[in-house]
Amino acid sequence: MNFDQIQLSDNALTDYLKGDTRKKALVQITDLKAIENRQCDEGNLVHYRITIADATSTCSSCILNTDLNHLVESALIKANTLIYIKDIALDMVDDNTNRSMLIINDVDIVQTNSGTIDHNSRNAELYQQSNVQMTSHVLQSLSTINRNIVQPKSSSTNYFDAKRHNDESILKPSDHAMPIAIAQINQYNNGWSIKGIVTNKSNVHHYKNSRGEGTLFSFDLQDSTGEIQITAFNNECSRLFSIIEIGQVYVLANASVKPANQQYNKLSSIYEIIATSQTSVSHTSIDDFIHVPISKYNFIRLNEIAMQQSDAYLGKSCNRILITS
Repeated sequence: MNFDQIQLSDNALTDYLKGDTRKKALVQITDLKAIENRQCDEGNLVHYRITIADATSTCSSCILNTDLNHLVESALIKANTLIYIKDIALDMVDDNTNRSMLIINDVDIVQTNSGTIDHNSRNAELYQQSNVQMTSHVLQSLSTINRNIVQPKSSSTNYFDAKRHNDESILKPSDHAMPIAIAQINQYNNGWSIKGIVTNKSNVHHYKNSRGEGTLFSFDLQDSTGEIQITAFNNECSRLFSIIEIGQVYVLANASVKPANQQYNKLSSIYEIIATSQTSVSHTSIDDFIHVPISKYNFIRLNEIAMQQSDAYLGKSCNRILITS
């Protein structure tokens, strides 16, 4: 392949950083580094920070969605790999400074063993400096956070018999937690709390994999801005299962955030929450829940059901059908 004749996409990175993430783009990965995240109870998550280049600029503030980690681990993605970006998101890291990060969610591998393609070395992130700080600072902050995290010791106490309103030292969120909307949840904010109504709760499931076996359950929390799934494993499953009730409002804080696994999570949020031993959950009155969420529906015609993608998620339940002409 004559790499001099390959034309990378023009101005794609600049558009992405300005918030226009609709376009698909051919880019080249120029650098790749692993960042370890020790916040998740399921084991250490590795995030891959990459630098990508289009025909006119480069951007180092990019993270691969962990669903794509297997492409790195199988050496399909590495330095100089050509990728075709099919799905990318701009994630605002801190509302006070407007720092941002590009999250690459889906790609096609065009050429793994590619030579270096000539491109303009202009940094696309410079276009953000008037209103968005250089996102390389975000990655430095993320690395600092990961290095300074103290892993909580797993508790041998069984909280399964705890009542919903008892032991407020366990269930009460930290006074220092900053309330945010569910739609603002991302992997890079710290010290947050969210308040929402439980719209769905699973049974306790038993699992077994290469790392061992255990129990888990999940529930969905919704506010006026969005919804998110929370999963609790093992001790946290025992501690929280009897506390959570559908239709009740809770404040949740001190939990781990990771990209949603679409195989098991059918909500619209690109993130999901994993409860840890330090996660706090507090029941609150619905009277305190100012913005009660409104159910949102994506209606389709009955004759369109057969055209939906295999395993598509059409809803939690259906007790009424509206037929329109």
